[in-house]
Amino acid sequence: MLYLYTGWEELWQDPSVTGEYYSQGPGLAPDAAALLAEKALVAIGLDVPFIDAVNPGQLQGKAPPPPGTPAGLPFFLHHSTLSQAGIHIVENLRLKELATDKTWLSCTMILPLRELGGPGSAIRPVAYGPPRP
Repeated sequence: MLYLYTGWEELWQDPSVTGEYYSQGPGLAPDAAALLAEKALVAIGLDVPFIDAVNPGQLQGKAPPPPGTPAGLPFFLHHSTLSQAGIHIVENLRLKELATDKTWLSCTMILPLRELGGPGSAIRPVAYGPPRP
């Protein structure tokens, strides 16, 4: 799993789903997603609610998607990364501690809920890095 820390998780304390954290955010550029697809990744984890960049007002229909987004496909990266490249997406992660500790290599376990017949599940990802000195 490749982790991308943006610092956006600092806004996660917002109690409203219409607050800044869930209404906009940084994401990958289309060319970055294409590069990751070439690397044969299994999963990518981000500290944002979307893998696609989202402009302020975009979710409310008041602003267009960022430049470079294919016409008519505002969440193109979510679709192409998951269904075309086969890379699982794990969003809303807390990555600050891994970034602060400069943990460049870790073992990640994904612990899903036991759910029968569900198309998805809340998960608890756990990353173990090297021991601290």
